Amino acid sequence: MRKPIDLDAVEILINELNLKFKNRKRPLIYRRAAVFKWMYRNGLSYPRIGQMFNKNHATIINAVKLATNCEKYEDYKFQTGAIINALETVGFKQIVVIEPKLSPYEIEVLKCENMKDLDLLQETILNR
Repeated sequence: MRKPIDLDAVEILINELNLKFKNRKRPLIYRRAAVFKWMYRNGLSYPRIGQMFNKNHATIINAVKLATNCEKYEDYKFQTGAIINALETVGFKQIVVIEPKLSPYEIEVLKCENMKDLDLLQETILNR
């Protein structure tokens, strides 16, 4: 099961790195492609990523292919390593499981498997 992406945190990171601006310089292209690939691998669709960056989904597909092809180059790794680490750090929502506080009676009710068990529990409670 994939972790849910915290789109607000990712959006802040994208804006801090100026990835939405039109710029064809190689470092920015690499960074943008790496972010696209990370978002796609973590469950966002091409059209959804395109919406976030005001780009066509075909542009996103092309950039993900570029990122895949460039992963073997040191220049690419140098340009994108810190961004991917940042995304892995802040890009996922923290899921907190809150255990409900149950009374002892509620716990006993949950243990009952049929109506007979519930009737016996009711008698026990009424006789206390």
